[in-house]
Amino acid sequence: MNKYVKNDEKLSEKNKKFNQLEWVKIMNNYKNCAEEVIFKELIYV
Repeated sequence: MNKYVKNDEKLSEKNKKFNQLEWVKIMNNYKNCAEEVIFKELIYV
């Protein structure tokens, strides 16, 4: 997750302050992507 946050300007603290709904939407999307990779490659293999 830290890698995603560092690479995406929309996830900056400034954007978090001014556009909270978009910030939450993007964070949830990255979280779901990371979980999907972990579940598919580490748990269900």
